[in-house]
Amino acid sequence: MTDLTKLLSDSAITAEQAAEKLASPCLEAIKKNEDASKIEGEFDSLWSSVLSAAEQTPHDKQGKLVETLHAIKSIPQSAETAKKVVVWGEEKRWDELPMFGGKAREQLDIAQEKSDEAFVNINGFFARATAAGVDDLSLFAIWTLREALEDPAADEISETSPKLLRASSVWFIYAADALAKASKDGKQFDGKVAKPGASLTEFKDEAGWRGFNNDRWKVWQDRFSTLKEADIPQDSKSLTMDMALSLRDGSRLKPDIRLAQAVSEFEAALTSEQKIAFRASRSSAAHVAPTMSDVMRLTAEIDLKATAKHGRGRCFGPRMTNLLQAIQQFAALGDVVVGGSQNLIACGVWAAARMAVHVITGYFTYLEKFSLLFMAVGRNAPRYQAMAAIYPKSKNLQRYMCEYFIIVTRICFQSISWTRKSAFSRLSTSISDPDMKEFQSELETWSSSIKEEANLLLNQKIDEEAKENAKFRSLTSFLSESSSHQRRIKTCARFLQACSQYDYRTTWKQTRKSGTTRLLESFSEYQQWQADQSSHDSILFRGKLGAGKSVLLANVVDDLNLQNNAIVLYFFARYDRPAGLNARTILGCLIRQLLEHFVANRDFDPIFNKNNATIRDADDIVEIFKQVPPHN
Repeated sequence: MTDLTKLLSDSAITAEQAAEKLASPCLEAIKKNEDASKIEGEFDSLWSSVLSAAEQTPHDKQGKLVETLHAIKSIPQSAETAKKVVVWGEEKRWDELPMFGGKAREQLDIAQEKSDEAFVNINGFFARATAAGVDDLSLFAIWTLREALEDPAADEISETSPKLLRASSVWFIYAADALAKASKDGKQFDGKVAKPGASLTEFKDEAGWRGFNNDRWKVWQDRFSTLKEADIPQDSKSLTMDMALSLRDGSRLKPDIRLAQAVSEFEAALTSEQKIAFRASRSSAAHVAPTMSDVMRLTAEIDLKATAKHGRGRCFGPRMTNLLQAIQQFAALGDVVVGGSQNLIACGVWAAARMAVHVITGYFTYLEKFSLLFMAVGRNAPRYQAMAAIYPKSKNLQRYMCEYFIIVTRICFQSISWTRKSAFSRLSTSISDPDMKEFQSELETWSSSIKEEANLLLNQKIDEEAKENAKFRSLTSFLSESSSHQRRIKTCARFLQACSQYDYRTTWKQTRKSGTTRLLESFSEYQQWQADQSSHDSILFRGKLGAGKSVLLANVVDDLNLQNNAIVLYFFARYDRPAGLNARTILGCLIRQLLEHFVANRDFDPIFNKNNATIRDADDIVEIFKQVPPHN
C-alpha cells in the first residue's frame, strides 16, 4: 500500500501526480479485465491509503489530501475511467469513486476506537471533501452530531466527550455552508440511518427527521451555544468557538471552501455529457495553465457558434474578453490564490466559464444580457496576474479574489440552471435587471477591494521586484516556488517589457465589435492560404476606404485562433492613436506576442538574456525575429 503521507509531504509531488501513482494499480486491473475480487482489492488498497493519511494528517492541513482525492476522481477520460466496473455487486463509473463511501463509513467506525486526533482528523477530512464537492458524506455529519448533541439532554451537552465535541466542531468549521444548504433543502436519507438522537425521540415519526431540516439545524446551533460558558477542555472550547463563528457568519468560512462549493454546485447542474466536457476542461487547465490564446480562441468560438445558430452579424466575444481574461489569469494563479498544488478549484472556475458561455450561446436573448453583464463587470475585472510575487504576503488579497470568483461562478450556475428549465419557463425568466445589478454591484465591490489591497502592497514596496512585475502581463502561469525559476521569469518579463508596452488588444476588440462576416468560409483563396501550412505566401485584402477591410481582418484573427496550437500575431493601427503608427511600436507588439508563448522554453533563453538596452529601434526588433529558434 502506497504511503500517501510521504507523497503529500513532498512539495515536488503535485496532487495530480500523487493521484496518478495511487490510482495506477486500479486502472491497470481494469485495463486487464481482472476479475471483480482483484479490482475490489485494488480499490480497497487505494481508499485505505487515502483514509489512513486522513487520520494522520491534522484537519487544518488536509488541503492537498482533499485535492488528491479530487484529482483521483477527475483523472482524464480514458478507456479505463470510462468503463463501468462491478464492485460489491454494483456497476460504478470511475468518477463515482467506487467503494469509497463504504470504506469511509468503515473507517469512521474504526477511528472512533482510536486516538482523539485520529477521529477528529477523519471527520475533518470528510467535512472538507463534502464542502469541496468531491463526495457527499453529509450523512456522517448527522451521525457525529447526533451522538454529540442529540443523544444527551440539552442540559447535559457539556458532559459530551471532548473527542465528540471536537469532531462535531470540524464539520461546522469546514462544511457549515453545505450542512446549512442541506437543512434548507430538507435533504433526507432512506430508512432510519439519520433518525433523531435519544433526547429527540419525540420527532422520530415526524416528516423531515430522516435527514436534515431547519429545526434540526437550530437544535445543533442552540446546543452548541451552551458550551461557550461550560467547563470543558480548552482545545475543545477553542474548536467550539471557531465553529460558533462559522455558524454566526458564513463568510468566516475559508473562501476557498465556499468557492469549491460553488464550482461543485455548478458541476452538479450539468448534464452527463456536459460533466464529461467540464472535467476534461478542468483537468486540461490544471495540467497546462490557460493563456491569453485560450481566451482568444474561446471568444472566437462564441462568435462562430452565435453566427451559425442565430444568423446575425452581432459580435459577442469581445464583450466578454476582459472578464474571461481575468478568469484565465485566476486559473493560472490558482497555486497561489487558492493555495492548492494543482489549483483544481481555480481551474474549475475557468472550466465553468467556458462551459457557461458555450451553452448560453445557443440562446440569443439570454446571450445578449449575459454578454452585456460580462462587458460591464469586465471594465474593472481584476487582471492583476503579474503580482503573483505579493499574493502570498496578503491573506486579504487571496480572500478578495476568491470572493470575486465565487460570484462569477454563481453567474455561470444561474445561467446553466436557466437552460435546464422548460421552454415555457425560459420565456418568463432570464437574467433580470435586478439580478444583473446585484451581480455587477458585488463584483465591483470586490474588484475595488482587490485593487486597493494590491496598490497598498505595491506602495509599501514589500518587494521591488514584485512592483516592477506589476507592469507585466500574461506571464504568471509560469511562476513557481523555485527562486531560480522566478529570477528567470523576471528576466523574461523585463525583456518583453522592453519590446513593447503598447496596448494593442483594445483596437482589435473595438474593430471586431463592428461586425461579423461569413465571407471567409466561402472565400476559396483565403481557405487555400489557411490550409497550406507549408506555404510562406502572404494574402492581401484590397478595398476602398470604408469598405470593411479592418473588420474583415479582425474576423480573420478570430478564424485563425480557432485552429489548435495556432500562434496568431496581429496589430491594428488607428489614425487617432499616433503611438501605434510607427514601425517600432508595431514590430515590438508582434515580437512580444510571439515570445510570450515561449517563456517556459529554454531554447529561447539566449534571446531573453539579451541586454534590454540593446532594444532601441525597429532594426533591433527585426534582429530578434531573425534569432527566433525553430519551434513547433
